[in-house]
Amino acid sequence: MKLQTRLITSYITLIAVAFVVFYLISLPLIKNYVKNNVTNGLLQETALVKSMIIDALEDVEDRESYIKAIIAERRTLGQLGLSSSTAIFYHIRSDQILTPANPELNLSTETHNLLINKINARNFEPFNVEINDTVYMATFFPVPAHSAANRRIIIILYTPLSSISDFSRGFTKIMIIVFLAIMAAAVVVALVLAERITNPMVKLKKQAIDLKSRNFESRTNIKTGDEFEALSKSMNAAAEELANHNRVQREFLDNISHEFKTPLMSIQGYAEGIKDGIFPADRQTLDIITEESVRLKKLVGEISYLSKLESMPDFYNYTDIEISEVIERSVDSVSGLKNARSIKILSLNISKYTLRGDGEKLLQLMINILSNCLRYAKKAIFIDTSIRNDYYVITVKDDGDGFNSGEEDKIFRRFYKGPGGNSGLGLSIAIAIAQNHGGTITAGNAAPHGAVFEIILPIQSDLNI
Repeated sequence: MKLQTRLITSYITLIAVAFVVFYLISLPLIKNYVKNNVTNGLLQETALVKSMIIDALEDVEDRESYIKAIIAERRTLGQLGLSSSTAIFYHIRSDQILTPANPELNLSTETHNLLINKINARNFEPFNVEINDTVYMATFFPVPAHSAANRRIIIILYTPLSSISDFSRGFTKIMIIVFLAIMAAAVVVALVLAERITNPMVKLKKQAIDLKSRNFESRTNIKTGDEFEALSKSMNAAAEELANHNRVQREFLDNISHEFKTPLMSIQGYAEGIKDGIFPADRQTLDIITEESVRLKKLVGEISYLSKLESMPDFYNYTDIEISEVIERSVDSVSGLKNARSIKILSLNISKYTLRGDGEKLLQLMINILSNCLRYAKKAIFIDTSIRNDYYVITVKDDGDGFNSGEEDKIFRRFYKGPGGNSGLGLSIAIAIAQNHGGTITAGNAAPHGAVFEIILPIQSDLNI
């Protein structure tokens, strides 16, 4: 089942269930309300009729005829569209018999006995009676008759209970009509809502399929102001990252093939020259082949090392390290290099601080940065440290010519080599190490001249041991 169909079905089902629950709860309440309203109305009407008759009979001798005349002219009070009827009964006290003044009215035996008991108990609360095989709600009050001491006149007011059921059925019909109208509106609303929900999902699904098919240029433009818009932005960012990664990988393959080609061609050329007798198999020729082999081996090692840095979290061994000691070791390591003998490496303000990291990897980071600065420095390299916004910042500055315009963004790319560069992997390795420690490296030109690197490492880290 499609998501749109499921959403519409769920929405309509929810409304239907809510409506049924509302109906099942409200119907008994409505019935009870109608019954109470009719009961109260009947009691009020009984009190009114009783007051009217009692007040009018004070000076009347023939009460029976007068009561019949009053009742014949009486207009009943309506309650919720229901009206009551009035009947006169004669109560023979000695025989406990009720006789209707209207012979067309017949009481069931059960009703007759119930009414006699209520008359004797003077219980005037509403009760159910059966008159002419129809159930009514009734109240009564007695009126003494002057003509016969043994006989009383009983005035009964009654209204059919079927009217309450008819009212309930009418209420049910109204509720059904309202339900159908609500359901029709719900279907329209559900279609609109489902479309608004599923349309972004369809776009995101298509983008995911495009990315799976390596179409990294696929983008979505969803402006819903909710999680779908956030997901769209994340998917676009992921697509951009994949596109960049794909481009970098292609550049990597192009660069690595070029880097391998030079030493391999050199080795092949000298080997074939020796074979064909063009070059003598002397020490000088063999040294060239050896040097190219060593350069090729170093290049392969650096590529393998960079790959492990970027793709193998277990390649790192995080412990608590004293960062100042790492900086001092890196200075000692590069000070013996040939191009470092004429360059002074000055440590200005090295703050001691314990960080969480891989000491050997951070040492390699510092060696690579210092080696790069040694390649272009004229007289000196300056190392400084500071604490900035919960980060330990190492600043390495040389007094060389600095970077060319726009070069700062390229130097960390694989195989990018400036003038006099080596393999083009040293700074790529350095930034990979920094990023795996939760930090980064930035590069720029210093005033008045020279290049400056900022190695930024977090002081508080959640890196694994």
